[in-house]
This record gives sequence, C-alpha cells and structure tokens, in this order.
Amino acid sequence: MEKTFNCPECGSDSTQKAKVLYESGTSTSTSTMAGIGVGTGGKFGVGVGAGSGSSQSELAKRLSPPAKPGSIAPGVIWIIGGIIIFGMAIQFFPARAVGAGVFFILVALGFGMLGYRGIKKENDKRASYKDEYAKWERLWYCVRCGHTFYIQ
Repeated sequence: MEKTFNCPECGSDSTQKAKVLYESGTSTSTSTMAGIGVGTGGKFGVGVGAGSGSSQSELAKRLSPPAKPGSIAPGVIWIIGGIIIFGMAIQFFPARAVGAGVFFILVALGFGMLGYRGIKKENDKRASYKDEYAKWERLWYCVRCGHTFYIQ
C-alpha cells in the first residue's frame, strides 16, 4: 500500500497521488462493427467500421501529466522541401533569370528556417519533458480541500 501524506494546506490525511487519480479518471475504448443489409430485389450491402474514444473526468484533466513532445518529422519535411526547391532553382533558372532564381532560393531558405525552428522547438520540449514528468510523479492531491502539493 502506498504511503499517504498530510495536506500542507488543511492538514488532512485524505490525500492521493495525482498519477493514481489521473489513471482512475481516464478510460479509453475501441470497437469494431460489421453488418449486412438485404434490400428489395435481392440487393445487399456489407459494411465494416471501427471506432475508438476516450473519457476523462475533470479532475483527471486537471491532474494530467505533462504533454509528450511531438515528432521532429514535420521539421525534417520542411527542410527537405527547402532543399528540393533550392535544387530546382539552381537547375531550372539560368544565370540570366536572376530574379526568379533569387526568389526561389529565398523561398527555399524560408522552408529551411521553418524546419529548423520546428526541430529546435521539439528538441527543447524533449529536454524538459523528463524533468517535468519526474516532478509530476511527485504530485499529490488533497481530496478534502483540492490542494495539490509535491513530495520530495
């Protein structure tokens, strides 16, 4: 059995770890359906479907863990797009079409900068995620007064 701590706000020992409350207040479901229909004139149809859903209490939302960092794939795609546009600008615009070539090179640089910023943003999130998650695992909730507090 997990140890309980007294609430520093009201002194109650009716406290629970936030992780437990989050997990007990969150549920997911999946379903698969199939059906056959027969109409007039002997015609029929077949249908198959799948679905999923989730449900979460307000308390579970409030005590949810930090958001996981996203993928760097969109940033990589922006950079690859920039490289492709840059290559096309060099290949298809001769030296005499300087205006069009410069425009496409600037567009390519813009794509590259967007990609770089996206990757940097996600890497920054990754760097802080482990610390934020470890801190969340030390979060407790007072059932009596609703105060949240951290245990070392």
